[in-house]
Amino acid sequence: MTKNNDTDYLYLTMVIRAKEAALLTGEQADRMTEAKTDEEAVRILEECGYEGLAGLDAVALDKRLVSHLDGIRGEVRRFCPEPRLVDIFQLKYDYHNAKVLIKAQAASVDGARLMSGGGRFDAVVLEEAYYQDSFSAFPEAFAKAVMEARDVLSRTKDAQRADIVLDKAYFMEMTAMADSLDSDFFKGYVRLSIDSANLRTAVRAKRMNLDYDLLEEALMDGGNTIARSVAAAIRQAEPLLPLYAGSPLYAAAAAADDAISGGRLTRLEKLCDNALAGYLQAARRISFGQAPIIAYLAAVEAEAATIRIIMVSRAAGLAPDQIRERLRDSYV
Repeated sequence: MTKNNDTDYLYLTMVIRAKEAALLTGEQADRMTEAKTDEEAVRILEECGYEGLAGLDAVALDKRLVSHLDGIRGEVRRFCPEPRLVDIFQLKYDYHNAKVLIKAQAASVDGARLMSGGGRFDAVVLEEAYYQDSFSAFPEAFAKAVMEARDVLSRTKDAQRADIVLDKAYFMEMTAMADSLDSDFFKGYVRLSIDSANLRTAVRAKRMNLDYDLLEEALMDGGNTIARSVAAAIRQAEPLLPLYAGSPLYAAAAAADDAISGGRLTRLEKLCDNALAGYLQAARRISFGQAPIIAYLAAVEAEAATIRIIMVSRAAGLAPDQIRERLRDSYV
């Protein structure tokens, strides 16, 4: 396969730089948080190109946000020399849908309402293929993971073990994509993402008193911090903080130790998101190439997540300060 040069991304990078100016800012997010009515909050979103969000419940809002993201990804894909850069940000929706299908089948219920758009594969097409046991049209790694997870749930009746199979496959596919793209920037993003996922998993496992063997099975290799060291720290009731010295996740690790002792999980989640956002921020110093494309696609996902948090929190009656606690620092 011919390797693209950074200059091949020059035009797309210029387009993206112009579009970045329309992304939701911290000031706009704060105005949404403080808005007296939902209608006022929605009008602020119209400044960022969002339409038709007024009066939507959480499910309808999510669908509209996914549709908005699909439009952006489609536009980027048209001009992107390497379409797999877009695929990278669609993987998680495919694996989410696989989890829904497997659990719905096991429980003999219809999981269609929990399926998400935004993946590489249309949710309806994936559902039909799943129940027809026909995966030939899907990538081998994804198909293999789905069948393995289904088998694990059937044998063990343990949904967590099935999720572990799919979570590991998700990050393995991301790692394989980063390797094939030969992008040091994206490789670093994947490693940091794995570290973040492992840190969250370790804390939840400890708080839920999960079996240590299951924790070791759940933690993933491929990050900057050795997974077995994280598992050993949890098993021996040692602090996680020393393992993340010099890591962008150092502050998150401190929050993880606090969460293990009964502190808030929301702070851990926020600091993990901050670490990833800080890493992506470095792409602003890169004139053109794959890095700005990756950072932009991640930014529009973060924007959608922020909108979802604000609007759902408003609907739940949370005070502005409570909403701010849930937002990454770049939106506060």
